[in-house]
Amino acid sequence: LVALTLGIGANTAIFSVVNTLLLEPLPYKDPSTLVVVWEHNLPRDRKNNVVSPGNFLHWREMNRVFDDIAAVSLTFRTTLTGAGAPEELAVQYVTAALSPILGVPPQQGRLFRPEDDARSANVVIISDRLWRRRFGGDPKIINQPIQLDGRSQIVVGVMPPGFSILDKTVDVWQTIGFGPEARTPRGRWLMVVGRTRPGVTVAQAQEDMTRVHAELTRMFPAFNTGWTARVVSLSDQLTGEVRPALFVLIAAVGFVLLIACANVANLLLARATARHREIAVRAALGAGRARLVRQLLAESLLLSTAGGAAGLLLAWWATVFLKRVVAEHLPIARLESVSVDGRVLLFTVLAVLVSGLAFGLFPALTAARASLTDALKEGGRTGTGGHGVRARNTFVVVEVALALVLLVGAGLLIRSFSALLNVDPGFDPSHTITMRVSIPTSKYETPQKIQSFYDQLFEKIDAVPGVQAAGGTSFLPLNGLGAATSFEIVGRPKPEAGQEPVTDVRVATHNYFQAMGIRLVRGRLFDASDRGTNIRRIIISDSLARKYWPDEDPIGQHIIVAWNDPGPDEIIGVVGDV
Repeated sequence: LVALTLGIGANTAIFSVVNTLLLEPLPYKDPSTLVVVWEHNLPRDRKNNVVSPGNFLHWREMNRVFDDIAAVSLTFRTTLTGAGAPEELAVQYVTAALSPILGVPPQQGRLFRPEDDARSANVVIISDRLWRRRFGGDPKIINQPIQLDGRSQIVVGVMPPGFSILDKTVDVWQTIGFGPEARTPRGRWLMVVGRTRPGVTVAQAQEDMTRVHAELTRMFPAFNTGWTARVVSLSDQLTGEVRPALFVLIAAVGFVLLIACANVANLLLARATARHREIAVRAALGAGRARLVRQLLAESLLLSTAGGAAGLLLAWWATVFLKRVVAEHLPIARLESVSVDGRVLLFTVLAVLVSGLAFGLFPALTAARASLTDALKEGGRTGTGGHGVRARNTFVVVEVALALVLLVGAGLLIRSFSALLNVDPGFDPSHTITMRVSIPTSKYETPQKIQSFYDQLFEKIDAVPGVQAAGGTSFLPLNGLGAATSFEIVGRPKPEAGQEPVTDVRVATHNYFQAMGIRLVRGRLFDASDRGTNIRRIIISDSLARKYWPDEDPIGQHIIVAWNDPGPDEIIGVVGDV
């Protein structure tokens, strides 16, 4: 029973995850026609790059394959104030077209309308999670103002439980409000969701968007050379990375069930040895071989049914643990929706039947084939003969072989995990505390006020007993988000459009490198002399230095980073790779 419970329970639990993530349709209207459109950087082969607002606006006008497309921003942070303690929330900025594209009605209020795309439309939609946690599920929240980053926003709708698009942590949706200047492509920070027209395949959509982006490259060569568009079905986007892992898990728990069946079959063969006189008596009283096989199979199916019931209970407990504990820490869409439904119950029933037949059929046939004369003789043999012994040995070999496969796989996994832990990340995470700070631009509307806030913040943090160093950065290492842009080296030939070198870029302040334990390779770190609006100094990584200055010192060299202005920046230091 224990072996069957583990085997059937593990298979049921993993199948419930596969069922939710891969088999059930996405919770949107006609999800098979939904796609995500990315920009694809060809020189770097960065396939899923965020999209420029200017390119999105032109895509919307020039494509021939979509009913409509909508923009969804990367996830930003906003601060909710007012009644109760201030709370930081995840927010996505979207265009109003997203609502009809997804086709998910709100549970309270309304969705965004075309007029909400205007910059003056201060309206938001909130998640069911935020509505219940912060506002007690009060339906009167509709058309009431809330304070986000110090600005008043009107709540016009509440989405149903579990709703999300591309990021399940988001609690607030707000319209972007593009101005006329957005039509000129600059900067990339959007994701694009579209619904294809009836009969249009993903391949056809890809062909058309390749045409559209080629035209945009001719219109804006400085910005779009070396780029194209990439179309991915929404289901592949949400589950593409997790699908191989699920297949591996299904194979692993399938092996566990096979081991359980081999184990139980061997136990039944041993039990048949002890029951040979009973079976012989039944045969002597007139029971045919088919009748004996049916009886023994019925016993096996009863055993597998009991194991299946216990396994189902184990799987239910595992899914509860998955939803309440694991789903909060993994960015996998719909993982919190995993449950034991009718399809999972049907799978369990099939697993019970197949398992019962798998481990019961051969022992039943072996027992029913035993010699009646030998079994009834006083002092007759107490075994099932050489055939039974060979069968038991075969099951042992199969069981050990399958267990060895799983053991080797587990060993490789542990070895890989150990190797990963031993990789030097370039910083020291021990005794390091991080926090995310969002300040409302309505209160800190000038660079001087923002700088003053952070000056006071770091002054107070530095004064806390036990603090050795403190600093800030735009994106923490290994955080999943970042910023990248092209650059050129002053004094060298300017690269052709689309062939510029590209680098990740982070903004750092105060004693960031000391606080993170990032080693200085050469030059110096930032200090008070590097502050000021007209001071342009940067620190580069050791990899960048070795790649572009292999035989010379990069300190004192200048590069032009393609950010807000074309001015050159002086390299003052080189730090270890992070």
